[in-house]
Amino acid sequence: MNDKLENARKGDWETQREVIDAILNADSFEQMMSQLQPDDEQWLRQLANEKHDAHAITLLLVGMENRYQTWDEEFTDEDTGEPFTFTHAESVDGETLFPRNDAESLRLYTWLCQHWQQIDSAEMYNIWNTIKCCTTLDYTMLLHHLADEGNDWDAQDALAEAYRYGDERNGIYINRSMAKKYYDMMGEDYDPTEDDTEDDPAETDYTLKGNAETLKGIRDTINDLCEKFGTPDNELGLFVPLQPLMKLLVGSDDEAYRGNVLRMEQKDDNTLVLHTESNNPGPLYYALHQSFPDLEIEES
Repeated sequence: MNDKLENARKGDWETQREVIDAILNADSFEQMMSQLQPDDEQWLRQLANEKHDAHAITLLLVGMENRYQTWDEEFTDEDTGEPFTFTHAESVDGETLFPRNDAESLRLYTWLCQHWQQIDSAEMYNIWNTIKCCTTLDYTMLLHHLADEGNDWDAQDALAEAYRYGDERNGIYINRSMAKKYYDMMGEDYDPTEDDTEDDPAETDYTLKGNAETLKGIRDTINDLCEKFGTPDNELGLFVPLQPLMKLLVGSDDEAYRGNVLRMEQKDDNTLVLHTESNNPGPLYYALHQSFPDLEIEES
């Protein structure tokens, strides 16, 4: 790989393609990405801009949001007693391989979404999966093109699963009618009423910090919901159902999001704590992040 990288850096286009394909198809994508250097942006960008190379675009998108590093750990084989080395690869918090540029990232990703038909479907699967796992871009834009216009089974399956179970970290909230649409397109049976809805509630605190007016708006909204659906002036708790709150925040009031806001505590003008009970604390955390990106939100 090192020799190929050196040739790629010298401008050998065929070797550049080999390097890119090797990285995207590697069993350890992060480990392969760790071998790239900041200067590699130059030849990747040339491929992206001059040859509209979708694979180069993908690596640029990942590199503008991540930098990976590797480290070795020594082990001993229990059966043979022979030592061996395992190489770990991980993303470095707060660092990127290439300078972060959200406008440029959106431009490149928009090109992929507009020209998906020019790219082999198997390659597109790898591209959108890499974008999903390694960037904060809305990977569903690409999936919808592939599923709705390209009739791509893999994309339909991915969207059916995402809408059925939720992928809240990436902005998809449970929508079982949408899930059924994609199962139908695949020719598969799906009955939303058969999905498991057992309760296993846990209590969670969400600490929201930031603009006082924004926090007041959240507090007023929850008080309004309490008047309509909860138990105002109840010393045991507000019992504001999470479903109508999720509906206001992200448009989904699926039964899977049932639970309650039990209490609110205004610590100071810039700190509000919501104490809740729910089966899964993740969806509300991501919904609050999505709706109020300027707030600092902690879950505990």
